[in-house]
This record gives sequence, structure tokens and C-alpha cells, in this order.
Amino acid sequence: MSANLFLVNYANADEQNLYDDGAITVEETFIDDEIFTQIQPFLVEKEILESKNAPDTVRITVLPNDKLLEVENLLTSSYLKKIDDLNQKVLDKNISDKIIDLGIFSNILKIIKRKTQEFHNHSSILIMIG
Repeated sequence: MSANLFLVNYANADEQNLYDDGAITVEETFIDDEIFTQIQPFLVEKEILESKNAPDTVRITVLPNDKLLEVENLLTSSYLKKIDDLNQKVLDKNISDKIIDLGIFSNILKIIKRKTQEFHNHSSILIMIG
């Protein structure tokens, strides 16, 4: 299942309640089936408020902050393996597809790094899969 990975700034009604209405996408990237399969065991569903003044909730799928380093290490390892495979098959006719795969890994790792470095203290900014 291919999807997108989003770095989203959710509005917060208070310290613990986030709501979907007014959420801002900070950054997003495509995530292919291979990478989705790798990170799927780390994903969790989270319930957030639909809007600030309504009791209705929405379920979102997120990559929890406490798993980001583990996922980053996993994807970095996969990325390095892809580079090694690419070096072994320089004359492969599908080389452009392999280079694009590296770009997908790079974009995802960039979002994870951004969350862990730039937004590490922001509990309302989450990595969401959709």
C-alpha cells in the first residue's frame, strides 16, 4: 500500500488534546510499498479531536516519537544496502528506478530528522501516514 508521510502541525486545545481542524502540513513525501512494509510495525493509531469545540474524534496513523530513532536506523540501513546494490549493478537497465528509490528514502529520512532535530520539543507536530 503506497501512501504519503506527512509532518503535520496539529492545533492543540490544551496540553493533551490535538485537533484536526486547522492542522498544517509542514512537509510531505511519497512512501512506497517497500518502505511502508518496513515501518508498519512501528505505526500506531491515535485519536484526536475533529475540531476544538466538538467532541467528535478522528483516527490518524502516526509514527510515535519514541520510535523515530529506531525507524531512522532501520531506514538508514536499508538505504545503505540500496546504495551498495546500486554500486554492484551500475549497468542495470533499471538503474533510474533504483536511483528514484534512493530519493524516496532520502525524503523520508529528511522528515524524520526534521522532527527529531527541529521539532523535537513540539508535541503537536507529528509524523502521520495517510
